Amino acid sequence: MERPSFLDQKPPAGYIPGIGRGATGFSTKEKQALNNDDKGRRIPKRYRESLNLDSQSQPKDDEDDEAENVFKTLELKLAQRKTKRANENNDDNPADASNVKKQFADLKKSLAAVTESEWMNIPDATDFTRRNKRSRIQEQLNRKTYAAPDSLIPGNVDLNKLTEEREKLLQSQIDENIAQLTKNASSHIQVDKPDATTDVLSYLKDLENDRVNSLSDATLEDLQKMRTILKSYRKADPTNPQGWIASARLEEKARKFSIAKKIIQNGCQECPRSSDIWLENIRLHDSDIHYCKTLVATAINFNPASPLLWFKAIDLESTTINKYRVVRKALQELPRDEGLWKLAVSFETDKTQVVKMLEKATQFIPQSMDLLSIYTNLQSYHNAKMTLNSLRKILPQEPKIWIMAALLEERNNPDIAVDRLVSLLKNGLLELSKNGYKATLSTWLKRAEALGDTPNSNLTCQAIVYAVLESVKESGGHGSELDNIDQILEKLPHSMVQIVILKKLIQWDPSNIPLWSSLKMATESYHGIEELLAFFQELLFHSKNSNNIRASMREKSPSLFMMYVREYWKAHKWDARQTLNLIDQIIDFAPHNLDLRFFKIKLLGHSLQHNELRVFFHQTFTSLKDSNINGIESLYYKYVNFLRYQDLNQEAIKFLNERCLKLFPNCRKFFLQLGQIYHSIGNIEMSRQTYLSGTRIVPNCPLIWVSLAKVDEIDLKNPVRARSILDRGLLKNPDDALFYIAKIQMEIRLGNLDQAELLVTQALQKFPNNALLLVEQIKLLKHGNRNSSKKTVFQDALKRTQNDHRVLLEIGISFYAEAQYQTSLKWLERALKKSSDYGDTWVWLFRTYARLGKDTVDLYNMFDQCEPTYGPEWIAAVKNVKLQYCTPREILLHLINDK
Repeated sequence: MERPSFLDQKPPAGYIPGIGRGATGFSTKEKQALNNDDKGRRIPKRYRESLNLDSQSQPKDDEDDEAENVFKTLELKLAQRKTKRANENNDDNPADASNVKKQFADLKKSLAAVTESEWMNIPDATDFTRRNKRSRIQEQLNRKTYAAPDSLIPGNVDLNKLTEEREKLLQSQIDENIAQLTKNASSHIQVDKPDATTDVLSYLKDLENDRVNSLSDATLEDLQKMRTILKSYRKADPTNPQGWIASARLEEKARKFSIAKKIIQNGCQECPRSSDIWLENIRLHDSDIHYCKTLVATAINFNPASPLLWFKAIDLESTTINKYRVVRKALQELPRDEGLWKLAVSFETDKTQVVKMLEKATQFIPQSMDLLSIYTNLQSYHNAKMTLNSLRKILPQEPKIWIMAALLEERNNPDIAVDRLVSLLKNGLLELSKNGYKATLSTWLKRAEALGDTPNSNLTCQAIVYAVLESVKESGGHGSELDNIDQILEKLPHSMVQIVILKKLIQWDPSNIPLWSSLKMATESYHGIEELLAFFQELLFHSKNSNNIRASMREKSPSLFMMYVREYWKAHKWDARQTLNLIDQIIDFAPHNLDLRFFKIKLLGHSLQHNELRVFFHQTFTSLKDSNINGIESLYYKYVNFLRYQDLNQEAIKFLNERCLKLFPNCRKFFLQLGQIYHSIGNIEMSRQTYLSGTRIVPNCPLIWVSLAKVDEIDLKNPVRARSILDRGLLKNPDDALFYIAKIQMEIRLGNLDQAELLVTQALQKFPNNALLLVEQIKLLKHGNRNSSKKTVFQDALKRTQNDHRVLLEIGISFYAEAQYQTSLKWLERALKKSSDYGDTWVWLFRTYARLGKDTVDLYNMFDQCEPTYGPEWIAAVKNVKLQYCTPREILLHLINDK
């Protein structure tokens, strides 16, 4: 490498190498500073010797002296001008000048108060130039370029020429393919042949989707290529309208509207027998209605059998009379077009003309059920029947004719029975089957469902379902369809069809409880419970087979009677009088149904008919004296509670000792009841003796042991004996976790929390998945400082019980106790979703709603539908003798207000 020539050259005069790293080296002011000390210019000492040497080494020329003098003169004049201007400003505004000085003086003084952090936080000056923006743009541009090794590109290759040759080859291949398609196709390619023009049709679809938008920057570069391709397509097959339409839409998308119109006009000349290209031409000229009418008239001359062009011509007319004229002309060319006949009927105002028009239409298009339906609705009853009878011969396999016949009968005979319509449709099914028509059960059910929203069609809808189900049952070959009726019902929504199917199935099997439950859900969701009650009433009292149905229910499903009575009571807004009348009717043919008698007892007590209730008890004892009915002891139990409700405790004790314990010596209910009565009147010793006798006679009843232990612990203040009693009961019943729960609760009441935790641990070792024990473990978290293990205990309890509703409830209660009501609400709702029959969940949910101030109207409606039955707090209220005749809502209100 050669040595640069400038390295051997001498530096110019006045050059100071490296001063300040960027200082100008060709200035002569430094030399002047050495000669003019009064100006105060200074040069570092280390550079003065070099300057002196340079000045001594190079002699001054006259030209240099002259130049220095010139510069000195210029600088002097500039300095004088600047001084003069400053003096003039001070003379004009001396006050302003002084104010400025004072202002700056104040600012300088305030600088002393600036802290170091404020000084360091002074923002830096930003870059006001466009340098950074230009650098970012350049960086983005650089990203679009990619480096590649030279080995990828052979030498001496012209890439531009290569690209052009490839485009030519592609165009030639497209032309050859289109020519081959055209050669194989017929001379005139119709619109309905998508196989020959698949690519063009897909491109047309894309253009249709983006027609209103202009081409983006990414597609502008492909515009010319597409034009060339479509031009080749049109050239290869000028009689195919799709090529012209695609080209016109391409230009429209590129916003070349005049070119698009010109292309489509040429296409109309090349393909005058295509309705699509004429419709495209009309669309492009939609702003000029007059020209569009001319186009559509020309198009119809070439395509008189195109319904699309006729409908377009109708749309282009603005007045009804002109539309009607066009429709009539269209019907002359297309007398079998259903849509044109419907339009003609809609435009006609004279009913007589409409009937004549429909008569003609049904002659041309007898298979049009819509026109036939309109025609029969306008005819008289007699004429409509004749029309349908004549069409049955023409269309022997059309099921809709029979459906219209049933609708005609229902419309003209309001009092017609469903059985008559069923007979008509069954005859129709038989005729259709003879003529070769076969349809599945699902098909007929869909036809019936289609009539659900049609007015005056409920009876026909029911008749279709009844007729089809009966026909399927009577025919041996279609038994499999009834076997799969459950799957069909699951797919159907809660509708009239589903209700009718369930009614028919229940008529065949009236004691099927799942069917009754499904019917209850369907009626509640669709039309209300009244329809269920009406169906019950019909089956039990007004049906031809009422005796057999009642006997079947009495033997197989006696609980259905209670379902009917309860729903009747709810529907009549807790009206006891009407419900009691119904119960009396049902008791006459189901005298041994204890549930009905218990419900009557509750209604009489709720309505405060105490004398009638006492009479009813004695009548029941007399009528069921010699009957061996399972659960008869509950009747005596309720009578004792009735005596306690009236504060007749001595009479209740006498009845228990003389009748109940003699008739049922091993019944644990009577020992508990007798001990409770003694305890309520303050006779603690007799209460304890009663419980003690119960533990000897009925040792496997944990409630008696627990009651005895509570008497010793709470009333007699003897916890040692209470523990001993529970331990003895546990020895006799080692597999009952209730004893552990009673022991844990007792230790908590006594304040022995450590002993309670030990008992919980021991019990969980034996019953690891018992939800009630895990509930007690959660309750222990409220006592003492055990918050660190709360989350672990919750997770462990939920995992062991698989999210049991009682565990979920107790977690919600713990959050409620901590005033975390929103969190508590979430857990309570989860517990309710798990089990809606648990009364305690409802109680705590209402309490949480009250704390949050939420509306409880919907919650009360849900509660009335569910009617909870169990839960410790709920059961304690239900078994309270003073609340035994209250409704569930009254008990709920009592519990909510009691807390």
